[in-house]
Amino acid sequence: MRNLLFIIFLISFKISNAHDHLTYDYFATPRFGFVLKTNNDTLVGTVQIFDNYFKETLKTEYIPVASLRNKIIFKTDRQEEIKINFSEIKQVVEGKKSFAFYEGDIWRIIDTPRIVRVYEGYKKQYFNLVTNPNPGGAGTSVLSRDLRYSYVVRLGKTNPVNFYEDGIGYKKKFKLLFSYKENVMDYLNTIGDIKFDDIPSVIDHINSLYK
Repeated sequence: MRNLLFIIFLISFKISNAHDHLTYDYFATPRFGFVLKTNNDTLVGTVQIFDNYFKETLKTEYIPVASLRNKIIFKTDRQEEIKINFSEIKQVVEGKKSFAFYEGDIWRIIDTPRIVRVYEGYKKQYFNLVTNPNPGGAGTSVLSRDLRYSYVVRLGKTNPVNFYEDGIGYKKKFKLLFSYKENVMDYLNTIGDIKFDDIPSVIDHINSLYK
């Protein structure tokens, strides 16, 4: 029954290439959804992709990155809390948004399955900010968190390539990625500079060249 619900939920999911950037707080807010695990178990309940540990100001000098959890927090209808590693999750669906996970990064699925896939990528970033320094130079060290936004391009099951929003040289990266395919290289040579927002439409055209 749960697998049937999950399939119906996916059918109602509409693919679009235009999205607002999601924030850390979005991922730290519990929402009703589905979790499809790599063993094909389907869980239905409340899903919280990031914990909200960093919503509060932290006064600390150093927190090792290795101590930050790559787990979602899942609650059943009985409010039993389960923590699930990213590596155990195939997909999470919340409303019309669907997510996959790769080595600690979150990929928002904005595309139908094709030879070349494109995702919205969200990478966690943590850094220290020094606030209220006194004349002697000391201050309060506050751990801040943010997300780095990208488009993730993946050809089949090869290693994914991140095209970061604050990056440059997108066309050069495309040429490196598709250097083996002559008709894609011909296409890339006919277009001008590729802007960040152009990436999904470039992938659309490249997929048409695989037919």
